[in-house]
Amino acid sequence: ALPWIGVAAVASLIFIEYAEILQHTAAALLWGMFGLTTVPVESAAGMAFGWKAIYLNASGKMLASLAAYTLGRLFLEDHVVSVLDDNEIFGLVEKSVGKKPYRTSMIVRLGPFPELIKNVGLSVLPPVGPGIFTLATFTQVFPFTLLWTWLGCDSVARMRDDTLPANKVLAAILLGVTIFGIFGAPAMIGLWVRDMKLEHDKAAE
Repeated sequence: ALPWIGVAAVASLIFIEYAEILQHTAAALLWGMFGLTTVPVESAAGMAFGWKAIYLNASGKMLASLAAYTLGRLFLEDHVVSVLDDNEIFGLVEKSVGKKPYRTSMIVRLGPFPELIKNVGLSVLPPVGPGIFTLATFTQVFPFTLLWTWLGCDSVARMRDDTLPANKVLAAILLGVTIFGIFGAPAMIGLWVRDMKLEHDKAAE
């Protein structure tokens, strides 16, 4: 019995040490799964855990996205496809995804939509398989996870030392992301829809 007591003791110590990390990852998973913005959660993790929060934030967001995608695939895909089978817009989107699934998935993921819409929306498009979805999601998630974690780390550093100089690189990146979110992302979606419509009209001639 003594060896098992030792194993249990070690396991308890490991759990206590990493309890906060596990709690944050689980919270990030649930938060992201319901499509809530993860910016404050990721920045707060950066303040609490430092740079290792990158792995916690990224794993939580990826698991949340994959969970939402899986649920949409299992319970919504067949219904949505059957209902929207004759819908012109859905047909255009499905055709666009079929030709360039990764490119179209990236456009959707970078678009100005709630996270839940991105995950579930891609899950009901048959050409977007699990591999394409995972690759596109990681490509979009990781840079922003890096940015928001950096913001948290930078913020807590300034709370500890208010004599630090302004972080011009971080400020420039945040400004660029804001401009892209307000103007770039909607314009990108608009151009994508326009191209689909032009291609459809050309094929109909």
